[in-house]
Amino acid sequence: MNQVALVGRLCREPELKYLENGNASVYFTLGITREYKNNKGEYDSDFVECAIFGKSAEALASYTGKGSLISVNGTIRSYKTEKNGQVQYHQQVSCRQFQTLESKEVTLARKAKNQEAGFNTVYSGQPIEISVDDLPF
Repeated sequence: MNQVALVGRLCREPELKYLENGNASVYFTLGITREYKNNKGEYDSDFVECAIFGKSAEALASYTGKGSLISVNGTIRSYKTEKNGQVQYHQQVSCRQFQTLESKEVTLARKAKNQEAGFNTVYSGQPIEISVDDLPF
């Protein structure tokens, strides 16, 4: 069985792109704080690469932002890339669905704060063409 459920915070603004077939996609990193402290008494974090497609991708780009607390459900996908003659192996969570875990007011306040600090949202409302060859799997 290949099933993943994660809870964490978005590490950057979601960037909505459209594939050649018109399907929406968002690639994002989820920061997840571990439940236990390390030997220095601090909580470590893991950073998990994720992808979501279709209407869920459009909703993620519209209703969340950098720092938003969300949960995702999906599967782990493995793929390899070659760069400068070296093969690299990667894992990514292919998300079937997501859920926001904080109120709309908290999300909007964070977006306003990020924009004041110079972190403008990436999504401009215009489709961005990417080819299937751009996908890592």
